[in-house]
Amino acid sequence: MSLKNYFIDSYKKLLLASSYHDLTSENSYHMLLYPLCLYLSNTHKVRSNSEEGKGRTDIILKANNPKYASYVIEFKHSKNTDDLNKSADALEQIKDKQYDVDLTGRIIHIGLGLYSKNVTMKWVVK
Repeated sequence: MSLKNYFIDSYKKLLLASSYHDLTSENSYHMLLYPLCLYLSNTHKVRSNSEEGKGRTDIILKANNPKYASYVIEFKHSKNTDDLNKSADALEQIKDKQYDVDLTGRIIHIGLGLYSKNVTMKWVVK
């Protein structure tokens, strides 16, 4: 299984294990994933809501070693399932705001569109 498929499958399982009462805002989804990212702190510098480029990104995982990829993760919460394709908006924001300006090597942009226990993902390798 590719890393991309593993990531989205694992995140979907995490959403299904959560109460929809807890998944009410962009911050809800952010705080669900952020603590798990901290497990990568041996190989990555993990930053949350930090000022990067021309804005403030949701999560950045900056590789400590060039053999690892760095990640920029942006969440977009939708008001209903009809508007779930905000993952493309998240990727556009990463690009427009230049959140990866201080990253080098292999960089992966991840845009997540979320509503309740539903998620869409866009994944771009730079």
